[in-house]
Amino acid sequence: MGQKTILAPCMGVGKIVANVTRRAAYEIHAQCPEDVELLSIPALMAGDAHERELIQNNPTIIIDGCALRCTAHIFRQFGVDAVAKIEVNQVMKEKKIGPGKTRKELEATGKRLSDFTAEKVLMALNDEGLEARFVSPEELLLPPPDDLCGCPEQQFKVQRSTFNVDETAPNFEPSLTHHVNSVTVLPCQGIKRTGGRVTQRAAYEVVEDRFLGKSQVLCISALAAGCQEDVDMLEKFPTVAINGCAKRCASIAAEYHGIPAVAHVELPDVVPGFDCEAHCYEPDLTENELAISTQLAAATALAVEKLMGTEIEWSQRKINLHGLIHEPAKINALTGYRDAGGGILVKLAKEQIARMEAEAAIKAPVADTKIWNEQKAQHEVAAATMVCENPGLKTVMTGLFRPKKKE
Repeated sequence: MGQKTILAPCMGVGKIVANVTRRAAYEIHAQCPEDVELLSIPALMAGDAHERELIQNNPTIIIDGCALRCTAHIFRQFGVDAVAKIEVNQVMKEKKIGPGKTRKELEATGKRLSDFTAEKVLMALNDEGLEARFVSPEELLLPPPDDLCGCPEQQFKVQRSTFNVDETAPNFEPSLTHHVNSVTVLPCQGIKRTGGRVTQRAAYEVVEDRFLGKSQVLCISALAAGCQEDVDMLEKFPTVAINGCAKRCASIAAEYHGIPAVAHVELPDVVPGFDCEAHCYEPDLTENELAISTQLAAATALAVEKLMGTEIEWSQRKINLHGLIHEPAKINALTGYRDAGGGILVKLAKEQIARMEAEAAIKAPVADTKIWNEQKAQHEVAAATMVCENPGLKTVMTGLFRPKKKE
């Protein structure tokens, strides 16, 4: 497969804006399916080899939904640089429009916001002046552990050296049993694979229609980024995982953080004839997917009902964040993104940053003319003699594609 541009939407669950990022990615893929591929973060976090190869061997554009910037945090964990990043919260401010009020299916205002977001992605893709660099990491992942969910080929472990690990973090006092009166529901929430698309909708039906006030959805992306709200929910309430296919991304996510789900609902078992791993790039669920999601929601509701009011062997405790410190306000600076304007942040090459700093230094006023001239000459020489680590540095997106005209 030739090099494509990978779109990495935060594609979370819980916040409406995550549906905006997912839909925007589908819209871009519809215009240029041969040049763009979508990244499934849950599958990436579960160690799927194909998703790892996508970010290792291709330039990626991140579409982050809210100020938590989960996708940027996840890419930092993997040591991979995305060439550009779109922030939907910035698009909202610019266009003065919100995502709407419903999570199951975007309202007209949410769809308009996804259209605006897709426009930003196209601007980033088509900007010939966007001199971003794609760097393929030499080693993406360390060898996976052998005891994670019993599926060695689907496991991974992030590089602990990336983080500041706190081995002394306090734990909750363990208890032998836990009386269940509330649960969290963790869907695999994938993108492009039909199974993942179905689990998200099923989770909403369980939480909003069947156990309102007694359940809440957990987000794999938010957990991976260390978002406190989702961390608290995983720590304080038993979790029911909904897996959309044999990859079992939801179950792996919970166990990776050290608190395994207490129940697992497997779509292949609920609807054996459904092709869970078939790809579908429709922005909205198909009629068949909607019907399947209803069946999956019923099976999940049954699993939740069996737990409610019972005593189970489970205890509240701290999850394992593998040393991650979630700093959404600092992530752009930490990962080297510069604001290119219009809600587009660009991962600039080191040569560009040095050039910008050199130009800024040249323009800076200096009282002593002789010193100023010497500094100017030094900066000009430095800018002229900069050696590019990757010869032939050009934008990886220049001329990649142009949006197809609508008939």
